[in-house]
Order: sequence, then structure tokens, then C-alpha cells
Amino acid sequence: MINFAGLSFYTSEEGLSEAFSQYGQVIEAKVVMDRTSDRSKGFGFVTYASEDEAEKAVSEMNGKQLNGRVVFVDYAKPRSGFGGGMPIARGPPESAPGNELVLGSDNKQETSNLLGY
Repeated sequence: MINFAGLSFYTSEEGLSEAFSQYGQVIEAKVVMDRTSDRSKGFGFVTYASEDEAEKAVSEMNGKQLNGRVVFVDYAKPRSGFGGGMPIARGPPESAPGNELVLGSDNKQETSNLLGY
């Protein structure tokens, strides 16, 4: 899979697939869209049937114009798993041993341990 940046906001997935198909069999062409404006974010991904085709597209298309804009093409990197989504709710943090708060305790030793005295 290759990624590209600098894409014109008017380039569709069909147009992208057509432009990149001259370098090999395009399995998928994806333009990343903004959810609120439903407009292109100016980057996306193309998946080829083989590594050789992807390599040819990277070398031929990087720095070239597509729909009036210079596009930057490179190999897609795996997602790191950070950002891009809603946080996972995991509940309240667990207390470390010895740091439990005991409400209503009359024991001065327990209170001083909790306060660090």
C-alpha cells in the first residue's frame, strides 16, 4: 500500500484509481474525507496487486502533478494505534497497595501512613 499527500480537494477515488492504474492493477484507492465537511483532507492510499507495481508508482508519481497539485507519494506505514478514535473507557484507576483511603478510621497510624507522615 502506498500513501500520498498534497491531493487536490476535487480528486475523487475514481480519478485517483484511474491516475494510478497506469502503473499497475489498483486493488483499492481511498481518499480520506473529513467527517464534518465531507471534503477531502488532501491525502489517501492506493493498494496495488503487487509490490513491484507499488514501487513503480512511488518512483513515477512522487513529486508529480495530479489535478493541478504536486503529490507526494511514499509507502504507507503501519498505524501506531495512537489517536484517531474515541478513547476506550476502562473505569476508575486501581489503587496501588497501601494507598487505600479508609473513611471514618480512628487509627492514627493508618491516617499518618496515608498522609505520608
